[in-house]
Amino acid sequence: MNLPPPTEKQARILWFALTGLAVATVVMLVVATVWGLSRLLDVLSPVLWPLAIAAVVACLLSPVVDWLEKRNVPRTRAIILVFIVAFALVAAVLASVLPQVIVEMQQLAAKVPDYSARCNNALEILLPSRRHLCAISARQPCCHRCQFARGD
Repeated sequence: MNLPPPTEKQARILWFALTGLAVATVVMLVVATVWGLSRLLDVLSPVLWPLAIAAVVACLLSPVVDWLEKRNVPRTRAIILVFIVAFALVAAVLASVLPQVIVEMQQLAAKVPDYSARCNNALEILLPSRRHLCAISARQPCCHRCQFARGD
């Protein structure tokens, strides 16, 4: 089976088709690689996040240790001193922020029943025939339907 060589036009068409196939293959491989890496990162994220945070902390604290080492402090003592200061700084920030967070969480917990009643009233306006969820979860019913549902 002896075929004649392709003409100039046929050769361009074949080359264009092969180039398109190669580009499509490369795009498909890139997409598959990105998808595979995203799945891998999703699985390994509980391990990678602490490692990434540790790397950032090490990069931030290393110059301080080097500075202390230049001041004739032994490296081990410099590392211990830097970690003590860093933990003290984190503890100070938490000690200053945590009381306000606790107060705000208590205020939020006190306002939850009001928010729940507002949501129930808004839903009652939008969906008058819906079953009231407050009959199941609220301490005090928000309407006459809830009183009957609870047996009050």
